[in-house]
Amino acid sequence: MSITAGPAGVYNGNAYQGVAGASYASVQNGYTATVGGVSPIGVAAQVNTLKTYATQLAALASNSTVTANGPGGPNSYLLTGTDPTLEVFSLPIADLAGPLYFNVRAGATVLVNVVGSGPVTNYQ
Repeated sequence: MSITAGPAGVYNGNAYQGVAGASYASVQNGYTATVGGVSPIGVAAQVNTLKTYATQLAALASNSTVTANGPGGPNSYLLTGTDPTLEVFSLPIADLAGPLYFNVRAGATVLVNVVGSGPVTNYQ
């Protein structure tokens, strides 16, 4: 898999780009940008842990509501939370193409489980 992103502004911390070449990070406040070499956070070692977390989060039942044709009109969705601490939403991947609006409780954690696979393009 290849991800291209940038340019990126990094204001409070160092930047690391795993692939050698031109850096797309603009680093500020005396921090540095490293291009190529060994990842400083050991991503490969974290893969199994992250997969376990992802499986646990995906298993959480939706406890909040999703309404089609939200405030943005057709193809938009209003996600309304109903839990004071953890608001869980479930959306088919196709619904990510339109704008999402959230009506959630202050202080609650929001989890949006995306169901399905395929590309997503959202220019909102």
